[in-house]
Amino acid sequence: FTHDLTFCNRAVPLTFFLDYSKYSLYETSQKILVPKEILSKLTEYEDLTFPIYIKINDLDKIFGILDYVDFIEHIYIPTPLFYDLNLTENEDIIITVLKDPPPKATKLSLKPLSEEFYDLKDIKTYLEVWLKKMCITLHQGEIITLPYMNTTISLFIEASEPSEIVSIHE
Repeated sequence: FTHDLTFCNRAVPLTFFLDYSKYSLYETSQKILVPKEILSKLTEYEDLTFPIYIKINDLDKIFGILDYVDFIEHIYIPTPLFYDLNLTENEDIIITVLKDPPPKATKLSLKPLSEEFYDLKDIKTYLEVWLKKMCITLHQGEIITLPYMNTTISLFIEASEPSEIVSIHE
């Protein structure tokens, strides 16, 4: 694994997935469903580390893989992000597996945008659990949305170090 890898697949919004209820929680995440065939191709490379960091159509947004699914041919992207990226249903996209992930975050500054944030009893645990589950990177200046009971909590990423895009894995 000495360079970025590219694959071409058709993409659709996550809501198109046959077993959508199983994955609906991830509609606000940065994680995608991919065909298991991609995992088979990735295992051919040595020195491949997990998690996998992916760009779609060489745009700035970085995604992670939620699951490798048998018997699917499409890549399923969270519906709001699918349309934010101006993708068209069933059209080919280029996914790039990044050889060099973004640097690990050393410092983050988050600004709550939801009143529910102040209802949390253990903010540290909530953020550790849900950021890891829903995000793979954080981009300075973006708004992320995390589940909370029957609603969501939005957070603005005010600052991140050592760069504007950081990995939050581990």
